[in-house]
Formats: sequence, C-alpha cells, structure tokens
Amino acid sequence: MKKLISTIAISTMSFVSMAQSPDKFTYQAVVRSASTALVANSTVGVRLTILQGSASGSVSYSETHTPTTNANGLFTLEVGGGTATIGTFVAINWTNGPYFLKSEIDATGGTSYDIVSTSQLLSVPYALHSSSAGSIEWANVQNKPSMNSNTFSGSYADLTNKPTIPASFSGSYLDLTDKPIIINNTFTGSYSDLTNKPIIPASFSGSNLDLTNKPVITNNTFTGSYSDLTNKPTIPASFSGSYLDLTDKPVIINNTFTGSYSDLTNKPTIPASFSGSYLDLTNKPVIVNNTFTGSYTDLTNKPIIPASFSGSYLSLTNKPNFAIVATTGSYNDLINKPMITTFTGGNGITINGSNQIVNTAPDRTVSITGVNVTVFGVYPAFTVTSGIKNGTISGQMLYWNGTIWANVKPGLDNQVLTYCKGVPTWLPSGGLCPVSIGDSHQGGIVAYILQSGDPGYDANVQHGLIAAPSDQSTGIVWYNGSYITTGATATAIGSGNVNTNAIVAAQGTGSYAAQLCADLTLGGYSDWFLPSKDELVQIYTNRAAVGGFNTVLYWSSSENNVNDAWDVWFGNGNVYGWSGKNTTITRVRAVRAF
Repeated sequence: MKKLISTIAISTMSFVSMAQSPDKFTYQAVVRSASTALVANSTVGVRLTILQGSASGSVSYSETHTPTTNANGLFTLEVGGGTATIGTFVAINWTNGPYFLKSEIDATGGTSYDIVSTSQLLSVPYALHSSSAGSIEWANVQNKPSMNSNTFSGSYADLTNKPTIPASFSGSYLDLTDKPIIINNTFTGSYSDLTNKPIIPASFSGSNLDLTNKPVITNNTFTGSYSDLTNKPTIPASFSGSYLDLTDKPVIINNTFTGSYSDLTNKPTIPASFSGSYLDLTNKPVIVNNTFTGSYTDLTNKPIIPASFSGSYLSLTNKPNFAIVATTGSYNDLINKPMITTFTGGNGITINGSNQIVNTAPDRTVSITGVNVTVFGVYPAFTVTSGIKNGTISGQMLYWNGTIWANVKPGLDNQVLTYCKGVPTWLPSGGLCPVSIGDSHQGGIVAYILQSGDPGYDANVQHGLIAAPSDQSTGIVWYNGSYITTGATATAIGSGNVNTNAIVAAQGTGSYAAQLCADLTLGGYSDWFLPSKDELVQIYTNRAAVGGFNTVLYWSSSENNVNDAWDVWFGNGNVYGWSGKNTTITRVRAVRAF
C-alpha cells in the first residue's frame, strides 16, 4: 500500500483571469510509498473537497484530478480546474467561511482514495473575495463582531483580558506594553465619572475597622511587598512584560473577536426560558425507582405468580388437554387428522388400478368425500361433488384465492368486510386498507409508517408519510434572500408541516425550498410540505423502496440558526446543521401525511 508521507501546504495563490475561466489557486503535494520511496513519474488519483464551517462540515464543492508526479514525487494542480463532482467552484461564497480543504489521494491512479488530509484555508478565500470587496458595505456583512459601547466608563477595572503587570513595572501608564485602546476620551479621571462603582453607605467612616465582610488576614506581619505574597506565579527573569513574549499563548482565530459569547461559533442553543435547573430540562429520562436494588421483586410489570404455585407443571392452570388413555400408535387414535378421500362406485362406475374413477356408462354420478381430487371420466356428463374445507375458528369464511379455498379470519362487531389487494379483510367502519413502505398511495409513495412512540401513532389506524415520486428541485436555496429566524426549529417526526407553514409565514412569497413544497399540487393533493430533520432521516432509511433519490444533499424544514438549516446527505445518511441557507446545490423532496 502507498501512503502520503508529507503534504506541502498551499504554496502559491495564483489566480487566473482568462475569459470564461473561474478563479483558481494552486495545490502541491509529494507522494511517497510505505517504504518512504518517492512515487515518481506516476499518475495518481486526487479528490479535493471544500468543506464549510469545520473539518467535518458540509460539502460546498468537490472535484477530481489525475496529475502525474515529477522525478521528485511532486504534483501540482489548480483547485477549481478539475472535474467537478459536487457543486461549482465559482458558486462558493467565501464570506461564509471558515472553509477547509480536504485532499484524498490514490497513489495507484484510481479512485480508491486511502490517503486523507484536511486543513483550513486562511488567506485564499479572502484573496478570491478581494475582487468584490470594494462593493461590500459593513451594514451588509454577516456575523460581524459586536462593538463595545461608546459609553465605556474609562475605568481600568472594567477592562477584560487585562495584561499581567510584571513586578518590575514602574507604575507609569506610558511604560505599559500592549495597552488597551481607551474608547471614551472624555473620561476626566474623576472617581465620580466612573460607572458601576460600589455604593458606600453615608455612615461609613472610611476606616477599615468599619468595613463588613473583610477578608481574614492570615499574617498580620505582611509588609505589602509582592515578595511576601503566596501562590504567586513564577515570572521568568527574562520576561519583558509584553504579551508578545509570552509562551503557550492561545491561537486567536479572529483578531476582531470582542469577547462576547454571541461571537462564539458552535455554541449550543439554550432556550431563553431555561433556568439552568435539571428540572427544566426536556426529554430527560424517567427514573422509575431510584432505589432499584437489582432484585426481581423491584421490577415493574412482572407476571403475577400465585403464592400457591409449587413450580410443578401439575400446578399450572389452563394446561392443554391430553388424551385420557395413551395412544396405541395407531393413526385411528389421532385427533384432527386430515380427511382421507373415499370413493363409492356404482352401476357403470369403476376404480382402476391407478385409483382413478372411470365412468363406463353415460349419465352416471360419483359421490366423492375429500379435497384436491382428480377425476377422469369417459363421458362429458360426469358430475363430481367435492368436499368443502373445514374451518378452525367460529365465524371464519372461505374465499377462492386462485388456487385453493382459503379462510378469512373472523371480524369484530361493527367492522366492515373490504377487499384489500384482492383479499377480503375486516376493517373498522371508515377504515382504510393497510399499506406498506414502497406502495403507491394518495399521490406518492409510502415512505414511512408511524411506530409506537411516534407523535400521532394510533394502534388501530395506520398513519405515516407519503413522499413525492421524484425531486421537486435539483438545487434551491432555503431562505428567501435574507437571513432571518423563522422559528421553524422543530425536528421531530410530525413537525414538518408546522415548520413549513412557519417558514412561509416568516419569509413570504418567493422561490425557496419550503415555498416550493407548500405550492405543490400532485396526484390531486395540495397539502405537501418540506419534511423535518427526523422525518427526512426516516425517508433516507427507506430511500430504496421510495426510489428516485440521488447521492446529494436534501433540505429539511428544520432551522438550526439565523444562517443555517439542517439537511441530510443521501450518500451515507449524515446529518448537517451548518449548511448555509443560501446554498444552491441542495435538493428538495416534498412529503405529505396520511
């Protein structure tokens, strides 16, 4: 097996501006074998994928190449110039980063990519975006950091992320390194100008003795010197006092980060009403018995065993009845044995050596008791009366299934006998014939049948989802041109229709995924909607029976945040919550409930 030993980072960012050609950037890599020998002058298979949001984010674009390495095992290619397999390179909105480049290599030149590497694109997206940067206004920029209030008090104590001041610091503000920028130049330096200053009771004398909640001073001999402090950090003698000289500094991804929680990415969504208490959590497990010891006696819903039961078979009730006398081994002793066909001959009737009844005279009748009897007659006027199949339960009826007489199980009071797929079936009054996943039904294909525990499940009446027979769009945006929150955040089975109505009410008339489904009339039905996340996952599971799906992303109606919505990759069932609402390569398959 060959493997990638080292990958040269993107070494150039050359951009092509030829007519009819998109912008591109250069990618280089060196391929070595497992024995570290260079894979020189050989054709290799390469797949490059642009991921949005994270190293495992949604796919924005993918392409393949088959470059040839040089004598040093190096190949060079242009990202954006390969054979596109997902999306188009020019459609990538680099402002919706961060973006990551995933490279996959097959050193044998095929498509069995077993060498995988993913790294973040830093400067390239900004370079690609530079051609249009002059036309972008700050007010239209998404995800911009929150600016500090111009009413900043000017108090050093109010600053966050203040630098640590070395013990050797002279005390002069002018000697500070990495000083913060003072936003409000009108601060006078007066204590009275400070905001958020502590409230001092009018009766306070100014003496430490009058203070309440004073800290306990362990050592009254403390001189006030820094050297007398305990648990102080160790500062290297060579440390200059500058933040730039610190080691192990955290990597700041965005220098404009304000320190606000709202600027964080990948943060969990916390309902505004959540108090922080476990009692307010939803979907928490129900603890039946916190004192469960592991004993059988602590179990619930266990069968009731009478106290008098000895454990012997003889003590059981409702045992089957056995013959009072032992069977002799004779067929005659058996009960419920099949009926043996018997023949009665008469004048002009004979039974030949092959147990065949032969009518040797005209207009003769043979009486036959039994089933599945074959009769050969010499004359056409030959009448056969065959036995009827016996029932097994009171209330059964017989119907001819094309081969034999078959039993129909008894119905219940007030049920109606209905033909379902050619079989007489008892149903509740007004009930519908049962369907299976993959059946054509009510304008589409049955894609999911509600199970016990699903919202809306009824043990007596079948309910589920019907998918349209084909996609309604091969690529359409989720939003209606602007980023807003629609409130369509439900993900459970049964919430797709409510989500769709909320999206259309919030975004209005336009060309987008939810509106496309809401406007659809198909098979005489007009109540189609965009499925929720969980509904779409179930449709993926049954995709083969439904048919017509492609190995691409499909939109759900579940909104993740102001910028993103949930979708499902129909290649492997992965669910993504960071697909931008403005993505144009995601497909739509409408559903309706039955």
